[in-house]
Amino acid sequence: MSDIVERFLSVREFLGLKKADFCRDVGISTTSYDNYSNGKGAPKAVFLANICKKFGVSGTWLLTGQGDFLRKSQDSFKDCLPQLTKKLMDVETSMDKAARLAKLEAMKAVIEGEIEAEKNMQPGEAEHAANG
Repeated sequence: MSDIVERFLSVREFLGLKKADFCRDVGISTTSYDNYSNGKGAPKAVFLANICKKFGVSGTWLLTGQGDFLRKSQDSFKDCLPQLTKKLMDVETSMDKAARLAKLEAMKAVIEGEIEAEKNMQPGEAEHAANG
């Protein structure tokens, strides 16, 4: 289990929330929660940002374990992120289901292409590609 997962689990425990209530409050399904808890995928930035926004948790603490558990001010978690990350979060939250599925299909195609290219490499090429 990653440190970030341990920290978001401790937030829920600290708040004394049932899993379903916590998931509803931060905008994820209980299945996603279970997957993150079991190491099946990394928590999305939007989910982590929602924990910070909804419960006043420090983004620095949630991501790194450093600093105070709770934010000292009510500044938005997004204000602490690089501009590119903010834009990606805005795009992610504005996407409808069809757009999210299309994004996942595109990512799947890229990954499958990489796997196929790896399979087709000759033995010496794989070592050369790994070393840059």
